Amino acid sequence: MSSADSSSSSPFRGPVLFNELHLLKDGAVDGYSHSVVFVHEIRGNLNVDVFADAFKKIGQRHDAFRTAFVQDAAGNWERIVQPASASTFHLERKDLRHMGESDAEKSARQFAEDTFKVPFDRSTPPLVVPTLIDISDTRWWLVYKGDHVVMDGHSFAIALGEVAALYAAGVKGTDTAAVDLPQAAQPRDIAPKVAALLDAERAKHHQALLSPYPADGFRLLPDASLLHSDHTNPAGTRVVFPLGFTASLSTLTKTLSLSPSAPYLVALALGLRAATARSDVGFQMIRSGRRSDAAKRVVGCLAWGDACSLTLEDTDTYRTALTKAHEFLNDRAAWRMLYIPCINPAGSRVALNINRFDTALALDPAGGVTVVPRVDVTTEVLMWTSHDILMQVFPMPGMTIGVARYRTSMLEPATIAKVTQAMAQAVQGMCGDVEGRIPEVAK
Repeated sequence: MSSADSSSSSPFRGPVLFNELHLLKDGAVDGYSHSVVFVHEIRGNLNVDVFADAFKKIGQRHDAFRTAFVQDAAGNWERIVQPASASTFHLERKDLRHMGESDAEKSARQFAEDTFKVPFDRSTPPLVVPTLIDISDTRWWLVYKGDHVVMDGHSFAIALGEVAALYAAGVKGTDTAAVDLPQAAQPRDIAPKVAALLDAERAKHHQALLSPYPADGFRLLPDASLLHSDHTNPAGTRVVFPLGFTASLSTLTKTLSLSPSAPYLVALALGLRAATARSDVGFQMIRSGRRSDAAKRVVGCLAWGDACSLTLEDTDTYRTALTKAHEFLNDRAAWRMLYIPCINPAGSRVALNINRFDTALALDPAGGVTVVPRVDVTTEVLMWTSHDILMQVFPMPGMTIGVARYRTSMLEPATIAKVTQAMAQAVQGMCGDVEGRIPEVAK
């Protein structure tokens, strides 16, 4: 935990960070569109007490699990962080074993849907709530809900990784205080430095959005005027699709020494080329404050920043495209890329976000505990004002699964189908012949 928390018994009060303020001011009117819910299924001989203790300990380590936001009479926002000693973050329990396994799973699905729709009271911590649901004596669902204002996707991975490390030690009888976890880095310590870096970069560089596509390039709903207002309409839907064999993708990235995300970035680029019938599809990528070692350890929301672009050429081979994506993802700027491209059909911005979620939550595989994400568990699809398409990639055992979430007031199902089909074909192509040319744009 930070030095500020280790000796203090009083809440920390301080300014709201630049990225948090955006979410607080531009939050969804329904109160829950900016919530994030992940569901994992756990099977085997889970030691629930040790598992719960691991969550308690990460709550003491990280500000994000103890943070709230309040407004003064003038409407100015302030952050309040509970001291570690007063943390109320814990693993909630819901035992459904008495219902029988089939009915328990149905009830768990409904719980995931219902809990998503319950808005957080941002004045009261915690703004992250994990719930363990007993399906049977050897099956559990972990429903992990967080408010994006304190938690981004990278943070979920950090937190669950620490839970796994603490659990592995706990089931062996090791004192979890002796577990060698990296020193926790807090958002309030890192984000001001990121903001200063971004301000300096903006002063040196200005990168314009890509040139608008023709009105018929990216298939939209008939009333194109909706483009200018429907970024605030959260209604959406989702499509789940097979993207490619996980083992083949892993072999490809290891053989070429690539970032694990590079194939998905190339696949999305080729999906957009197919949907727009344009050869000059590029990416506007938002950088985040996770370049330094300290920033990579932050549990919080640092997903804001400046942009740069990447374009694939008709003459590129898959290897060339993958190399470009790898270099792009490993940019040596002071902050790291997030995978957020955008394109401009009909003169208006369509924002996309692509995220890779590592599926492994290795609690105690040697002890017979296995964990897999349940991507089939759905909640209401609501799109943030900053996302019109959210592409999620889950490298599952056997098959890597893609989930496309998109704004239904703006985009047709046929458009998304063209993107996802081209993405799957791109993965098949790069795994089959990395020296082959990327697909040409349809004439």
